[in-house]
Amino acid sequence: MSGSGGGGNGHKQDQPDCSTLTLTTHLNSPKPAALETLKKGNKLAIELQTHGGKPIVVAKTAQGQVAGSITGAGLAQLIGCLQQGFPFHAVVISIAGGGCEVSVQPGR
Repeated sequence: MSGSGGGGNGHKQDQPDCSTLTLTTHLNSPKPAALETLKKGNKLAIELQTHGGKPIVVAKTAQGQVAGSITGAGLAQLIGCLQQGFPFHAVVISIAGGGCEVSVQPGR
């Protein structure tokens, strides 16, 4: 017989551990001018912004340019962590054909 066990550990099941949350994704709506300044290994700042009343997560270059937004699996958890004030950054994995793959990691 299968079922779900109830945990008495005081942790919410849907609450991510922000200190270990990582995402690998491509930047959505990449900005060509910002991508031209990036190379593999560059660190991008991750910021939570509001657009049309909805939270969005953007990646910014060291110069403060928006390089693109973060989407995909794990986005809801990332937004939750950012709303709690937990810092994140992204590291550029690759840039090709106007696209940019990044690894989002905890910390500044």
